[in-house]
Amino acid sequence: AGLRHLTPFFQSENCCMEVIGLRGINFGDYGAVALADGLVGNKSLIILLFNSSDITERGWTSFSRLLCDPSSVNSTYLSNHTLEEISGCIDTS
Repeated sequence: AGLRHLTPFFQSENCCMEVIGLRGINFGDYGAVALADGLVGNKSLIILLFNSSDITERGWTSFSRLLCDPSSVNSTYLSNHTLEEISGCIDTS
């Protein structure tokens, strides 16, 4: 739920954040979906870093849709075309 509160900022044309580092926060599938949904339409983010130990295929699929959403021409156009790296660090501790 906390990541959803950042959606208006991430989707704002004033957002110029290029790197988001969320390492040390295990947010699982629910957080992954919330984060990916919040980043839809973001045009500045280049690197997204986080822990992925609790993320399953469902969470990773949401990031796939973020990069290129083929559900419609408009969705594909609004997909994030600036994101160069999504790095899910697996916590082995």
